[in-house]
Amino acid sequence: MLTAFNTNIGSMMRDMEHVKKQSLHDSMNNSFRRELFDPLTRAMQDGIERGELRQSDSEFYAWIFLGLVNTFVRDRARPDHPGFANDPHLLAPRLVAFFFEGARRTPARAIPCTG
Repeated sequence: MLTAFNTNIGSMMRDMEHVKKQSLHDSMNNSFRRELFDPLTRAMQDGIERGELRQSDSEFYAWIFLGLVNTFVRDRARPDHPGFANDPHLLAPRLVAFFFEGARRTPARAIPCTG
């Protein structure tokens, strides 16, 4: 499903442009996959198999979740952001709740998640 997208850590890390050595990019991408993306994908797959999440691609769910988080993490430093965006203890539960309420098996209205 995501073959047309740039699905590596470099697509989410805007501060890596100055790193020129490909081996360092590869190392970061491998660490990202091993330590964050693969476990998150497995957690999403577990939720699908338990019937807690709608049937879909677990990698799709993982990228959606990371994109949601990345948007807020990137913008946290903005002084015009609402107060919750500057406090990770307030922001984290809101992001997680928003994601899971949107991806839960029985949404308020059906939105197809298959492609």
